[in-house]
Amino acid sequence: MTRVVPLLLLSIAIASCGKSSGPDGAAAATDAPKTAGVVAGGNPCTLVDDPNALFGQSVNAEVATMPNATKTCEWKLSDGRMCGSVSMFGPGWNDVPDVPANYSAMVSSMGAFGKIHPVPGLGEEAMVVDGGMLGTQMAVRTSKALVHIAASCGGSATANTEHAEKIARSVIGKL
Repeated sequence: MTRVVPLLLLSIAIASCGKSSGPDGAAAATDAPKTAGVVAGGNPCTLVDDPNALFGQSVNAEVATMPNATKTCEWKLSDGRMCGSVSMFGPGWNDVPDVPANYSAMVSSMGAFGKIHPVPGLGEEAMVVDGGMLGTQMAVRTSKALVHIAASCGGSATANTEHAEKIARSVIGKL
């Protein structure tokens, strides 16, 4: 559970930075996909084809919806421990009006977990942090979307980062 709380707080904080509002000032609903190429129903779990192969062990996928409508896929081991997660921000998921500014906020928040390092070759920008017992966290930005990824069941920082990179490549390829 200690791994879930920081990830949920980060997802809520980032999504609320870019929350759009309707004409009456109320939060606009961005729960359902609105653009072609986005998975129907906004289920981020379907963006990774074979999570069992990716993590090298059996995992159960669950979609969690935050109070601000951010949808997160959480992959858990049979004992309930978190193995990985992915949260989407952008068209069809949880719209953000300023993708670069929200990416910057996401990366800044990740700095609370350790030293941040660039990840070349993912999206337009990607950063990763080894959060120790909290696992690896990664932020990836494309021209239209942000992705927050966490991985924690690899057994080492290197393996967790490899899992996060595999998730990123799968997700980015489907945006």
